[in-house]
Amino acid sequence: MSEPRSSYPWSEWTDGRMWRVEQGRDFSVSPEVFVKVVRRQARAQGLKATAVCGEGTACFQFHQGDTPGERDIRLKALRQYLGR
Repeated sequence: MSEPRSSYPWSEWTDGRMWRVEQGRDFSVSPEVFVKVVRRQARAQGLKATAVCGEGTACFQFHQGDTPGERDIRLKALRQYLGR
């Protein structure tokens, strides 16, 4: 199931902050599919996205790229944010 891009506030979500979104409120596809949409949007904008998903929730962050070790730090922070 695919949703139109206009259904998401990409200009807000691509601002570099960490975002935690919920299925049914912020997106209607499965969290796994939503994470793929986030990564596709990042590529379309010339960005990178780090994203994780849980049951009914996804956390992500758009960024320019990663220096060595930065991806692990970003993933750890997103996983902690997901657990809130």
